[in-house]
Amino acid sequence: MNNLQSSLLAHSLLPFVFVMFNSLLQLFALRIALVKYYISFLLGFLVGFLLLSFVEIIFFSQNIFNYSYFFLNYFNYFLMSFAYFCLLTTGKTSLRIRLLTEINLNKNGISLKSLYQKYNAKEITNTRISRLLSNKQIYIKNKKYFYKWSITLLIGIFLYCLKFIFFKKKSKKLW
Repeated sequence: MNNLQSSLLAHSLLPFVFVMFNSLLQLFALRIALVKYYISFLLGFLVGFLLLSFVEIIFFSQNIFNYSYFFLNYFNYFLMSFAYFCLLTTGKTSLRIRLLTEINLNKNGISLKSLYQKYNAKEITNTRISRLLSNKQIYIKNKKYFYKWSITLLIGIFLYCLKFIFFKKKSKKLW
């Protein structure tokens, strides 16, 4: 591998490196500095962005790459940061977003009783169980549900681990 190829490889890994730095800084802010979640994410994102900018200026000043690599790394950093943000906030905000949307759709307001009717826990559970059965992600044996290994289950375990790391939420033993 020649010098240019090594530089190109190192340069293409920068967004990933700084998103990892972003998450570590957020973890530090949440756990040690006790900063609120969204502030810690914004802090991690901005510091990662500034460090990426600093390194990009160094690469750019050496005239190794043209503008397309420069903008591609920023684009990748923004996309990976957004994906990271969505991954962590999905479990925290999904019902909240549905409730806010439902309240917004009812211009004259909506009662708590109406919200309970729309978001009945038994109905939601039955719908989700039906989907899991039809997708063959779970099965029934002696009137009890069991899981089958799947990508969705692995994602759930990964999210569980992230929630434990970032939010100290440990509900039950995973396996």
